[in-house]
Amino acid sequence: MRKLILPAIIFIVCQSTCTVFAQGFNVELQIKNIELAEVRLAYYIGNTQCPVDTVKVNPRGTFVFHSNTAHPSGLYLFSYSYYDDYQETKYFVEFLVPENDQVFKLTADANDLNGNMKVEGSTENKVYFDYLHFLSKCRVSGDSLTELLNSDISKASQIDAARKKLNKQVSDYQNSLISANPGTLVSKLIKGSMEPVIPAFEGTPKEVQNARFYWYKEHYFDNINLSDPALFRTPLVFKRVINFMTNIVAQQADSINSSLDYIFNAASGSAVNEEFLLNYFLNYYSEPKYVGLDACYVHIAVKYFCPDQASWIPKTNLNAICEKVKILEQVMIGHVIPDITLYDSDQTPHRINEIEAEYTVLYFLPYSRNQFDKKVSILVDFAKKYHDIGVKVVTICSPEKQRESNCLDAITYNGLSSDLFMHLNDGNNHTDFNAQFGLNSNSRIYILNRKHEILFKQIDVEQLNQAMESILKKKG
Repeated sequence: MRKLILPAIIFIVCQSTCTVFAQGFNVELQIKNIELAEVRLAYYIGNTQCPVDTVKVNPRGTFVFHSNTAHPSGLYLFSYSYYDDYQETKYFVEFLVPENDQVFKLTADANDLNGNMKVEGSTENKVYFDYLHFLSKCRVSGDSLTELLNSDISKASQIDAARKKLNKQVSDYQNSLISANPGTLVSKLIKGSMEPVIPAFEGTPKEVQNARFYWYKEHYFDNINLSDPALFRTPLVFKRVINFMTNIVAQQADSINSSLDYIFNAASGSAVNEEFLLNYFLNYYSEPKYVGLDACYVHIAVKYFCPDQASWIPKTNLNAICEKVKILEQVMIGHVIPDITLYDSDQTPHRINEIEAEYTVLYFLPYSRNQFDKKVSILVDFAKKYHDIGVKVVTICSPEKQRESNCLDAITYNGLSSDLFMHLNDGNNHTDFNAQFGLNSNSRIYILNRKHEILFKQIDVEQLNQAMESILKKKG
């Protein structure tokens, strides 16, 4: 069972959606072959679980969850902990709560929670658990085919035919179920899990491959309504969205931003869905995996949050988001770096945007002397390697390091000669480099071109060579 830690901004969404009920809910759970004191009830919202209630076992040995008002439709789960020899094991069973089908009983067997589920009073849950049982049997058949292939490769063609037959059985079952239960949550859930069927294309292998990919990308969400609140209260929509954004969309800011706009717009029919996705992706791109994708954070914040567009966010949180955007906008990839004045050891001023070099590497020295000493050999080798093509490496002492007199000591100790390096400090300005340039303990380097436009930012010493080679490769 997953343990989820929610960012505060997402918890606000969970908190608000978990308290919006309509009318009439009574679900009874019985679990055979186990003795339990209590069971918890929750439902999904995106990738989180919203707790609803915890009930104690009643004299009949069942657990009854009751409310005079109905719960929001979606995929819910019962969960419980069982202790065996002082070891805690967590179990859960998922079930449907349709909009107009919220009075029923589920009887499970602890030895096989889903496989032996008995449903009383809920047509949709009967269909749902029959479907799960069917998939379980198909999975066993598929595993058997895999074992057979591993033991006898000569039967590959026969096994491939058998797999195609098995896949068709699953597809036929799904389509039949959807046709027999139009408009229901169970049919929406199953349809949403089905991949769109890519049509045949003609052309060279490369042309066909490209045509298939772009068709698949365009039709990726054909089977899912992103603004359906009930579907969003299942893990399905969130998983599909994340897979699309991380595996289908090119990991470049422009492509990501246009895809995010499409998703936010598609989800805008439901305030809960749209707000959750906005919160999630703003958090996600606040610490992007790849250099330059903080542009996605700026895009989301400017278009959907700042200055006063996100009414569901506390004012103090919103102000912090907008302040961060102001900083990030100054140091975006492709932008000219802020022109600050620094000083050499003779207190001669040097403006960053007046440094003459084909490429300028700005290294804001880390606070830790040991950290710097460990990486200096890489830095020296880099400076020597690229010096002849016009790369100038500038080491910059932070105000804190200057006060400790450690910065120049570190430079002198490690022999960073002036013919390879330019050594500058902040003088008496006490500029907060970390805040202004988005630095952390490791990622403290910017690479600029001759126009002082930012090519790479917030990278570590170990990434310098790879970054420089990437720049030279693009230049040709």
